[in-house]
Amino acid sequence: MNTVIIIPALNPDERLVRLVDTLTAINLDKIIVVDDGSDDAYKGIFKSLESYNCTVLHHMTNLGKGQAIKTAIDEIAKNYPDVNGFVTADSDGQHTAEDIKNICCEMQKNENSLILGVRDFNDSNVPFKSRYGNRFSSAYFKLVTGTECPDTQTGLRGIPILLFDIATETEGSRYEYEMNFLMNVARKKIPIIFMPIQTIYTDNNKQSHFRPIADSARIYGTPLKFAASSLICAAADLSLFTLLTLVINNNVATVVTASTVIARMFSGVLNFFLNRKWSFLSSKNKISSQAVKYTALFIIQMTISSLSVTALSSIGLPLTVIKIFVDSILFIFSYFIQKKWIFNKNLEGIDAK
Repeated sequence: MNTVIIIPALNPDERLVRLVDTLTAINLDKIIVVDDGSDDAYKGIFKSLESYNCTVLHHMTNLGKGQAIKTAIDEIAKNYPDVNGFVTADSDGQHTAEDIKNICCEMQKNENSLILGVRDFNDSNVPFKSRYGNRFSSAYFKLVTGTECPDTQTGLRGIPILLFDIATETEGSRYEYEMNFLMNVARKKIPIIFMPIQTIYTDNNKQSHFRPIADSARIYGTPLKFAASSLICAAADLSLFTLLTLVINNNVATVVTASTVIARMFSGVLNFFLNRKWSFLSSKNKISSQAVKYTALFIIQMTISSLSVTALSSIGLPLTVIKIFVDSILFIFSYFIQKKWIFNKNLEGIDAK
C-alpha cells in the first residue's frame, strides 16, 4: 500500500514496537517514527525499530506533536515522492493496526477527503476528562467552523496528498496543531469522512502527554485571550467611571453621562489595541481599516445592547441581569466578527502604518 504511516513518539513503551511489528506484517511497511526528544532510557525502544526497516527521526529536545508531524512530512517530501498520502497514529496503544489499515484503504477510495478515525465516547472505559473534554472540543469546533465533528482530538487521521500544503502550513507545534489543521480543512470546505475505530484507553490514559492547562491554553488561546481582554477592559471601564464620578463637579445627569462616555471610549480604545496585538495577533494589518471597522462594531454593539435591555425590561427581571444576558450573547457575536472581519490576518492591507 502506497501510504506512509507517521507515528510521533515521546517516551514510548513496547506497545510502539508491537504496533510497528503488526503494521509491517500486514504490508504497511512505509513507517516514519519521530522520536520527539525522548529520555535516554527509551533509546532501546527506538533502536529495536531498526530491524523493521522503519525510518526513525530524532528531535534532540521535545518540540511537540505538531512539529513531529511536520518533521515527518518533510521526510516524505524528500524520500517518498510517489505516495498517495499519510496516516498519523499514536504510539501509546490507542490505535490498532487494523484501524490504521482501514483508514489507509478509505483514503485510497476518497483522495479528496480527510479521513478521521473517531472513537465512541459513550464507551464505559472512556475516562471522564477525555469524554467531556472531547464534547467541549467538538462543540467549540462546531461553533467556530459550522462543521460537525464527533472526535476533534483523534490522532488517527488519513491525510491525502491533496492536503499536504495545508498540513505543512498549519500553525502550531504541539497539540494545538491538530485542532488548527482540522479547522483549516473545515474552512476550506474539504469533505471529512468519519470512520469508527476501537476506543482504547489503558490505565485511565496515564500514558498521554497532554497537559490539561498548558495545552488547552494553546488550543483555545485566541478565545481565552479575547475573554481576558474583555474582562480587563470591563474593569478599566468601571474603575475610570468610578474615578470620574468623584472628580467631576456638576449635576448628577452630567456627571453620569460624561463619566460613562469617557470611560467607555477609553476602555474601547484599550480593547481595540489588546485584541489587535494580543488576542488576534494581527498588528501587521493596516490599523486604519481595522480602527474604522472596530468603531462601527463598537457603536452597533452598544446600540443593540441599549435597545435590547430596554425592550426586555418589561419581563420583570433586574436590569443588571438582563444586561448580563444580552451582553453575553453580543460577546459571542463580537468575537467572531472581530476574528473574521476586523482582525483577520488573511485580509489584504498588511502594510501597517
